[in-house]
This record gives sequence, structure tokens and C-alpha cells, in this order.
Amino acid sequence: MEKTKKFLKSAGTELSIFIILIVLILASSFISPYFLTKANFTNIGTSFSYIGTIAAGLTVVMLMGGIDLSQMSAMATSVMLLGILSKAGVNIWLAILIAVAAGTMTGLINGLIITQMHVIPMIATIGTQMIFRAVAYISTNGTQIALHSSVIDVIGFGKAFGFLPVMLIVSLIVFLVIGLMLKYTVLGRKIYSIGSNSAAAYLSGIKNDKIQLIGYIICGTTSGIAAVLWASQLSASIATAGAGSEMTPIAAAVIGGVSLNGGKGSVIGTLLGVAVLTVLGNIMVLMRVDSYYQMMINGIILILAVYIDILRNKK
Repeated sequence: MEKTKKFLKSAGTELSIFIILIVLILASSFISPYFLTKANFTNIGTSFSYIGTIAAGLTVVMLMGGIDLSQMSAMATSVMLLGILSKAGVNIWLAILIAVAAGTMTGLINGLIITQMHVIPMIATIGTQMIFRAVAYISTNGTQIALHSSVIDVIGFGKAFGFLPVMLIVSLIVFLVIGLMLKYTVLGRKIYSIGSNSAAAYLSGIKNDKIQLIGYIICGTTSGIAAVLWASQLSASIATAGAGSEMTPIAAAVIGGVSLNGGKGSVIGTLLGVAVLTVLGNIMVLMRVDSYYQMMINGIILILAVYIDILRNKK
């Protein structure tokens, strides 16, 4: 048992997650002859996109020792706003910008509740999760809105080089920007410092509340970007956007080595964690695994990921 604990403590690096991903891909290619097809690669890239974008923003919050359970509901709010604006004849680029800005506002709201009202992040974001989802429903009485735009079509169905989804490119750009910010900027170093030891960070002159607020704003912004990707994929705005997937970005980040206690992990690890879950979900679909069994498997994965995180952080 001790040897297992030591291995798990040292595991979770980008390399180990990458190896797991490669093994999973190889196994999947044997399980289904359709897995390595061009069409299926496109499906995997599309599925990765909105979950990955949300997980990238969530990583910033988790590195500070926080959490955001409202991201999918925030995304749904932006999805519906995009539909409402598009239906009203607003220029599609302006509508997209406003939808992303709405996501930023949800992050600002979360950040203010946590830093100014001192509500613990889990409770605060459970509350806003319900509020944002209700706003998404109330805004159109739950009515679906079709999106008719060549821009939306390019984002949702466009492919670079004939096989690389535009949605995936957007998601990878988000990962790149956040990754560079975390690694090479003062803000990134402050985020890690707060997650490692918030008291020491404060004593060293870091304004914890300000940095946390910025972190939640980044997190909310990625929800807004994910909303554009999600709506473009379906060419529609639906209030149920993201419902049932609230824990997936968290599981992906933890699988990728981001600690729930903060201060440890990277956006590259999160990217690989999302890839692992996406490939796993894809092969279950190809195998026609019942959705309820898929839900059960995802629940088991989440519990195991959290348990591994606990073992990693034991001294």
C-alpha cells in the first residue's frame, strides 16, 4: 500500500498523463475500427472544445485553492443571450462579444461574492449556478432559438486543413494564452503563491482578494467563450446547455494533476486531462454504452481522481 501511495504521489505529471492518453488511444483503436477515422477525430476535437475551454479557466481558480461549480450555468446564460441578440438582428460579431462579456460578468459576480462577502467558493458558486441557470430559462421561457449566421457555421462546422475543427483551434488558443499567463507573468506567479500558502502570500504583499477576483473573471470569460462554441456546434441557443456536465471540467483538471488544495498543477495537465475524458467518452459512444452507465463511469472517475489528489498531498 505504501508503494502505491508513493507512486501516486509522484504520478500526475504531464508525462504520466500523456502516457495514459496514448495507451487509451491505442486501446480504443483496437476496440473500434471507427476510432482512428478522420470523421471521428473531428468528433473528438469538437467534444473537447467547450469542455476544454471551461476547464482552462477553471484551472486558474483551482490553482488558487478555489472552485467554480457555476461555469456550465454561466455558459448557458451566455448561450441564451447570444440567441436573443442574434434573433433581434444584432450584428453577429457584436452578439458574440456581448455573450463573452456576459460570461466575464458571471465571473465578476462570483469573485465579488467570494472576496467581498467572504462566502466560501463552493457555496457561492452552487448558489450562482442555480441563479445563472434560472436566468437562462427565464430569458426565453426555455424556448430554443435557432442561430442563422455564416460566422456561427464557420465556428461550429469549419475545419482547418480539412479535418481540424475551428472550435478546437479556439479552445487550444485559450489554453495557450492562459498557460503563458500562468508561466511567464507576475499574475501567474501570484496565483500559484496564493494557492500554495495564502497567508504567506498576503504577508509578502500580494493582494489576495484582487488576484482571486481576477482569477474568477478569467474563469467566467472562458465560460462565455465556451458558450459561443457550444451554440455554434448546435446552431442553436438552448437553456439546458451544459446541464449534467458540471463536474467534468473539475474531473479533467484533477486528473491532469491540478490539486484541489491549490498551488499545484498546470494548464498543460488540464488539457491532457480533458483529452483523456474526451477519448474515453468517445469510445463509450462508439461501443454504444448506455448513457446511464457512462454517467456511472464518469462518477467513479471523479471519485478516483479526488482520491489520487488526496494521496498526492499526503506528507
